[in-house]
Amino acid sequence: MIQTQLKLSIVPDAIMTAYNELDIEELVQNEKDDQQVVLLLQEFEEASDKEMAKRNEDIGFKEVRKNAKYQQFLEVLDQYYDRPGEKVEKEETGVAEPVPEVSEVLDVSSEGLEALNEYLPTTDPFTKMTLKDPYINRICKHVYEYQSVMDMMITSGNKTRCPYVGCSNKKYILPDDLVKDPVIAAKIIERVQDEICGVYMTVD
Repeated sequence: MIQTQLKLSIVPDAIMTAYNELDIEELVQNEKDDQQVVLLLQEFEEASDKEMAKRNEDIGFKEVRKNAKYQQFLEVLDQYYDRPGEKVEKEETGVAEPVPEVSEVLDVSSEGLEALNEYLPTTDPFTKMTLKDPYINRICKHVYEYQSVMDMMITSGNKTRCPYVGCSNKKYILPDDLVKDPVIAAKIIERVQDEICGVYMTVD
């Protein structure tokens, strides 16, 4: 099992240090432990998102992405499924093809969906409110609350980019980019409900 635990308050240099200490060979040997891999990636992204938002820059994140061991780590993750935000679809010219559901684009099995459930966000990146009507950007696979992203596009005159730190999609978000995949949406709502139930159980 991977023992590395990333704290949410760590600075970019500490994030880099954590990835330099990752035992990639051990990760490869334990490649069947999908959930552990997903959780590690989630902890890293949550830590970097929080730190970069505080610093209002993504320089540290870019430095981490250039790190050789981090790139090796991502190659291992690619054995499981395409991670949201890491791969951008190329623009196609000519006759438009039907847009597949995001669950098909991500190419995740039933086991993969169970692991993916641990990764999916529960809050909208624009409003920081709980997701109620999640839509997915088919370009970068990031998730937004439908009404909030539509409001942002209207307010900015269709000059809104994906707000996720480190997202490789630099295009402005367009209405046609948003899709609602019923499988992924159901997983997000299920996780929101689980978190709400967990809060009430803790209070009781």
